[in-house]
Amino acid sequence: MENLTSYYKKLQETYSKLESLTKKLEEISHQTSTLQNLNDEDPRLMYQDALVWRFKFSCNLTCKYFEQYLFTRYGIKTNSPRSIFKELHKQRLITESEKKLLITVIADKSNADRTYNEIIVDALRIQISDHNATLKSLSNRFAP
Repeated sequence: MENLTSYYKKLQETYSKLESLTKKLEEISHQTSTLQNLNDEDPRLMYQDALVWRFKFSCNLTCKYFEQYLFTRYGIKTNSPRSIFKELHKQRLITESEKKLLITVIADKSNADRTYNEIIVDALRIQISDHNATLKSLSNRFAP
């Protein structure tokens, strides 16, 4: 149980950091003057990259938390993010629509892992805020 509590605390910190990065990127994107760092790069790219990295980290941590949750509470071992969410649904802990949404979140994370395509990353950047809210809301329901 202590391990689950530790995972949960780390997870909440990660979600907060992701929210902060999202807000910071929005602020920078809305500024009219072009800010530049020492490398003459657009600072939005730096924050976008950090945002995507933080999103992937929060997805991984979410999966680890629910993997630990299933094992601690039910003695169930899982071997992939999909199997974690399928098992949560099988145990009637989440709805079918939540399972599908979570699998979509993980698929988006996997797309960001496999290819660094500007179009994919830009589309993901727009969805990260919603994905983070989904993950955070779900994890709050399963607080230790």
